[in-house]
Amino acid sequence: MLTYREDRDQKFIEFKVSGKVTREEFQAFTEKIQPRLEKWKGIRLVEVIENLDGVEISALMKDIQFGLKNWGLFNRLEKCAVVADQKWIRVLADSIDPLFKPEIKVFQPAQIEEARDWALH
Repeated sequence: MLTYREDRDQKFIEFKVSGKVTREEFQAFTEKIQPRLEKWKGIRLVEVIENLDGVEISALMKDIQFGLKNWGLFNRLEKCAVVADQKWIRVLADSIDPLFKPEIKVFQPAQIEEARDWALH
């Protein structure tokens, strides 16, 4: 499942990934976030990953297409907080931090409020 919320005034986006992510969920997510990437600068993002049970292959392909299509827009992100307890996700987030303009910081699930606060300030 993939859920999404935003605060337009603060250019804040939070999404949560749990269970299995379907192509339809990812499509709905990209339709929401695409206009924000195009219009907003200084986006503050919180990505919460819990109990991830996989991603449909078609959703993964959409993710890759979305990333390639919007590569130049990712510089509009200012901060990205990743909240996860899965070690591989934490290692991945830490390893890609030097490759992207936005600052990326990883938090444990118990630190969700700290992650939001960090992203907003």
